[in-house]
Amino acid sequence: MPRSNGSARVEQESASLRKELGLPDLVLTQILYVVGLSWVGAAAKLGTAQIPFWLAAMALFYLPQAAVVVYLSRRFPLEGGLYQWAKLGLNGGIAFLVGWNLWLYAIVLLGAFGLSVANAIVYAIGPSAEWLSGNHVFIGAVTGILLGALIVVSILGLGVSKWVHNAGAVLLLTAFAFLLILPLINVARGTLRAYHPLTVTAPALTLLNLNIFGKLAVGALSGFEYVAVLAGEARDAKRTIAKSVIIAAPVIALMFILGTSAVQALVPPGQIDLVGPIPQAFRMGLANQVYPQDVFQEKVREYAVELASNVSPRSLRVIKRQVHEAMFQTLGEAFDISEREMLASLRCEDFKEGVAHFVEKRAPVFTGK
Repeated sequence: MPRSNGSARVEQESASLRKELGLPDLVLTQILYVVGLSWVGAAAKLGTAQIPFWLAAMALFYLPQAAVVVYLSRRFPLEGGLYQWAKLGLNGGIAFLVGWNLWLYAIVLLGAFGLSVANAIVYAIGPSAEWLSGNHVFIGAVTGILLGALIVVSILGLGVSKWVHNAGAVLLLTAFAFLLILPLINVARGTLRAYHPLTVTAPALTLLNLNIFGKLAVGALSGFEYVAVLAGEARDAKRTIAKSVIIAAPVIALMFILGTSAVQALVPPGQIDLVGPIPQAFRMGLANQVYPQDVFQEKVREYAVELASNVSPRSLRVIKRQVHEAMFQTLGEAFDISEREMLASLRCEDFKEGVAHFVEKRAPVFTGK
């Protein structure tokens, strides 16, 4: 695409804008634009074939898209990004369709964002808020509040809104970091038997899997191009936009692949929430079970009976004492006592009975000694 008078004019107009965005702002914006909260749920439906499908989507769409954005942003660092590229490389009619498509995408994205936030609120409140799930008035109110907040931030300008973007990206990274360590926490406390995030099986080319693959390729992995819209307000846009893509791309790839593995570890395959898989994984990873109020007491009693029937009274006694005394101890003191109690438990009669009943496949007969 040769440079034209139109390109020079847009460059001149872009140069007059305030340069609010540096490289860290652009990297965080890339992550916020590309990483959606629902895609790891869709990918989790692929089972242990999710990694080959993610890698295929990245090879066929994600990396070529990143290369195109890097090339065009270096050659045409113009305010308007995609619109200007289409106008200069093709014609005004195509550029109009690109702008119209971006406008429609923003509307759909805002609606999906409102739905995701509303769903996250329901998960955060717990079972008592389940009646709000799918409630049109509630979802509409949340979306309306978000829209109003975005309008206010837009009026205040990029000098303020970039901090909103940055905060959102940091929160997103924090949420994914917690999601990634949550399976490890569950393995450590014994509520998850094992966790193998990089397990791979050969993908089956079924219609469902191909449908999900399409969503991953053109849905989950799109968004790099949108930050180029802000080229006129980026410092040294020719360099920083391209560099932000190069930095953000591997981070985003790891977030998607490892995030999907974490959701698969924490949520049963048939129960994955395709709208809010991450809030669902948080709730299921932080609590072994969640019950409605009407059966809560019954389930508590069942669990108490299980503890009384199948757990050594000596172990329960030691655990309760440790929990109480730990409130008045340092971390080091608590670890030392825990280690001594563990060694002592290996010499007690109940330990031997625990091993014997497991091997003999019978009910335990603990004495508390």
